[in-house]
Amino acid sequence: MTIFAYMIELWIAMGTVEWCVIGFMAAMAVLAAVLRPSQRHEAMTYFIKGEYVDDDYESTSGGGAQGDDGKASLEVYVGDSGPVFMRRGFDGLLRCDGSTIALAITIKGADITIKERIAGGAGEPYRGAVSFDCSALRLRGSYHIQYISDEMSRSTAFSLLMKPGVRVRRDLRL
Repeated sequence: MTIFAYMIELWIAMGTVEWCVIGFMAAMAVLAAVLRPSQRHEAMTYFIKGEYVDDDYESTSGGGAQGDDGKASLEVYVGDSGPVFMRRGFDGLLRCDGSTIALAITIKGADITIKERIAGGAGEPYRGAVSFDCSALRLRGSYHIQYISDEMSRSTAFSLLMKPGVRVRRDLRL
């Protein structure tokens, strides 16, 4: 008996159970290929110091009557060189004399976690805005951003497309 004849007999001898097992194994191989986790990206953390700015909300966003109503908020504008974050409403935590504010920005793949850090100062509460120029990060594409202010126990999350002209404004919530 030749090998070819033996294979034909084996083929004929295969029943429904054998075909189900082969089909199940093929389906598991396809699922394993589709559900394989993406490559791990190394997390990078950057620190950016904020700069006090004269807050003219009407001219920066076209907000008109909204203005700075004292609510804790975050506005992101993507310019030609990269994103600029504007933070408003500090509930008296930021002072005019000696306070500093910085962001710890952790980028891992398409996820960005931003933690706000405030070092106290003296004097009257600062009522303006603080600007963070993040153009040095060289971000391209779409990102999921989570902004956390531990001192105020507030946060916000949103998606942002790093394309010049895109502007997003979110209130920080408890």
